[in-house]
Amino acid sequence: MDKKLLHAEKIAILEITSIFLLLFFIICNKLTTKQMGKLYDQQHIDASNYTLYLEIGNIEKFNSLNSIDARDQTRGQLLKKAIYDQIQIHGLNIVRIDLVYDRYDMINLIEQRGLAIKLQNYEKILKIEHKIEQLKESEYEANIIGAYITYENISDVKHASVLFM
Repeated sequence: MDKKLLHAEKIAILEITSIFLLLFFIICNKLTTKQMGKLYDQQHIDASNYTLYLEIGNIEKFNSLNSIDARDQTRGQLLKKAIYDQIQIHGLNIVRIDLVYDRYDMINLIEQRGLAIKLQNYEKILKIEHKIEQLKESEYEANIIGAYITYENISDVKHASVLFM
């Protein structure tokens, strides 16, 4: 009887030790993974690290929209040039500017059309496509509501965030 009890105690101690070792390795693994994630983030920089959103309220405040060479360019091209000119005054280097348009209604209709296609509801597809065509004609020039501006380096991003945000 004592041998069985002694054997059971050894197995219990071995199991408890195994559980503590397992917990120790799990904790070490989590800490190492967190450190590796931070290191990865530091070493792998993408465009989002250098991009800021600029909300555009009153477009008329950009002087170059009314320039003489405006007749050969689209409204979007003129606004990009105006934003570029405004930012260049501060000596910041820009890689690209992507304009954001207020097209919620159009996106909503396209999502509805996608659902109708998925459900194979051809009558609804035709109705939604008709609405899309009407919206295209009535809102040919969507409002520009903002711009994503990608800067050349992180110091320009920091400087721009102080100036424009």
